[in-house]
Amino acid sequence: MLGVSLLVLAETAYVLLSVYGVPRRQVIESLIWLLQKENLQPIGWAKSQVLQALMRCLPSGRVSIADALLWAEAHAHGVRQVYTFDRRFPDQRLTLLN
Repeated sequence: MLGVSLLVLAETAYVLLSVYGVPRRQVIESLIWLLQKENLQPIGWAKSQVLQALMRCLPSGRVSIADALLWAEAHAHGVRQVYTFDRRFPDQRLTLLN
């Protein structure tokens, strides 16, 4: 089994988007494809939650990949309120406090 952290996923997305200019949809689809591999497991997170978070990015240009991963982190640890200045942060099943 190979483990991958959410930080590595976020950094990978950032580099692919900003350095290599890979289209956003392609980056998200590639991360989803990678995480669907049986021998890969997000470290400390339920794979289903991380995949669900990334899927939230596909239909929307407003949810950033990093925010989606933070959303998954909050859910994995039972956090139900998030303090943020980011009005685009995904709010499904979370209370956002600005």
